[in-house]
Amino acid sequence: MAFHGLMRILPFTCLAWLAPIPGFSQTDTPFVSLFNGTDLTGWSVKTAGTTIKNFATIKDGYLDLESAGGSGALWLYSDKQYTDFVMKLKFSAPTGEQGNSGVNFRSLWDPNDQGGNLNGPQVDIYTNNNWRTGLILDMTKGDERWFWPNLPDWTIAKSNVTTPAGWKFNYFPDWNDLEIRVKGMTVTTIVNGIAYANWNGEGVLNDQLHKTKNVGSTGYIALQAHSDQKVTIYFKDIKIADLSTVSVRPLLRPHDRPEGLTAPSEVYTLNGRRAAFPARGAAASGCGLFVVKQAGARRLQAVIR
Repeated sequence: MAFHGLMRILPFTCLAWLAPIPGFSQTDTPFVSLFNGTDLTGWSVKTAGTTIKNFATIKDGYLDLESAGGSGALWLYSDKQYTDFVMKLKFSAPTGEQGNSGVNFRSLWDPNDQGGNLNGPQVDIYTNNNWRTGLILDMTKGDERWFWPNLPDWTIAKSNVTTPAGWKFNYFPDWNDLEIRVKGMTVTTIVNGIAYANWNGEGVLNDQLHKTKNVGSTGYIALQAHSDQKVTIYFKDIKIADLSTVSVRPLLRPHDRPEGLTAPSEVYTLNGRRAAFPARGAAASGCGLFVVKQAGARRLQAVIR
């Protein structure tokens, strides 16, 4: 093992005090609320090609997005960008209302694109043809099509998909649960506890088109309400776990801390992702190699021999 400058690679046993979280489906990263139930703090309104402005209101602690129909696009757009994450929310709509909506991720609003356009992938929500909810499509100009299922454009029929066993859908006053997991180029969706879409976007989300549009690999969250048709859609309990920072699990084994290691300012996994560093004397379970960037180091460089 070689050291370069003020950087060290530390191997840890399964009793080590730092370890990466194993498995995509698990996270110790805390969920953070994206909607406070009282106002639109953390969000901004984006509209294009429409005179509708006040389409988002708050009712009894939930978001009410409504459009009387016409033309254009309506979005609630997050203030923060996300790369890898797990997002959970609840949504609903009155029975019979055409809740044509969706959750965009790794997307970017471009005010100079035809008067305003949101490029990027979307998890569909459609309360009329509810079997579409949880499917994945692309709204990026130049690649407008369904990703999952794989179709050449936005035309889709129920025969194109098979809803999983146990599929159920609720209408207001009942609610539906939607979970979106994005890690690397893999996107999965879970609707009311039932796994649905599972799509590997390698070579698509990171192709030249999406790179040019600055979407696909990282970007913003957006909640859509189609303004070209009558829409009523409700959201609440919107929360997200940002997986871009690796978390650690505490374990009451302070004596497992590697001998002679003082608390460094920065710790990285070997793929270059920064890891959370516990307080002095804390411990964690698991196995792994970590790069410790000590005070004064200008860059990370590692050679294992």
